[in-house]
Amino acid sequence: MTIERLLSEIHMSETYTPKILEAYSKWAENGSPSEERAKELLGIPQTYTDPEKAIALLLYIAVEERNHGAWSRFPEETFLKTMLVFTRSVAFAKEATGKEEYMKGPWPLIHVSAKWFRIGELEFELNEENDRKEVHIHIPAGAKLTADALYDTFESEKKFMAEYNPEWADLPHACESWMMSPRLKEILPKNSKILFFQSLFDIQNYTPTLRWVLEFVFKLEVIQHKDVKLEELREDTSLQRSMKKYILAGGDPGEGRAILNRSRVETLKAK
Repeated sequence: MTIERLLSEIHMSETYTPKILEAYSKWAENGSPSEERAKELLGIPQTYTDPEKAIALLLYIAVEERNHGAWSRFPEETFLKTMLVFTRSVAFAKEATGKEEYMKGPWPLIHVSAKWFRIGELEFELNEENDRKEVHIHIPAGAKLTADALYDTFESEKKFMAEYNPEWADLPHACESWMMSPRLKEILPKNSKILFFQSLFDIQNYTPTLRWVLEFVFKLEVIQHKDVKLEELREDTSLQRSMKKYILAGGDPGEGRAILNRSRVETLKAK
């Protein structure tokens, strides 16, 4: 695997690929960098202001991990699907700001270190903090939330974990997302696919916050949040229109934390 091939396989745009490769070549012009040096550079604050350098460093680490590191023991299909996070991030920035660039800084180190996997329609993170281990579920843009797609996803994930990460296979699967907010029942129609997805989980708590709705529903980058005028939020989709109406009426969609209920997933097989 090379960085050039990786960019091609994840369908990075033809206009942004040369910028990433140029940043990489400048960084590597004094000789092949080490993976340790790349991670060190990602911890330097200036990297945040140099988006092409940040993504070049991350993709370099991804290639190294695929060739002879943590990713080398996993299927290439899973690796490439997971690395699509970079393509989506660049496309998101263009939609949000009109400028094609990478704005996520070093956050996806967890992706390139083989602790985050795209399987089927969802992404699964091996999360360990405060002496607690959980598999965290993330919902990428464009995920199909139908019964068939979700059943296949969770079945594939169960087999994947059993084979490649058996110590994580039977751990709780948690989801912290605006899609797990109990307030969505006040906003969305009963036949909503989001509410259907939510019904597979047991909601544990609710946290009031607009942050994730602004980012994932209204397509705003974090840098745009502080200056946002709520009355000017997009109304391109029915979800945006319903959410905006709710917010302008004083509601806070917030986010919820929930635990996957495996028995409900099993019922999807019959749907």
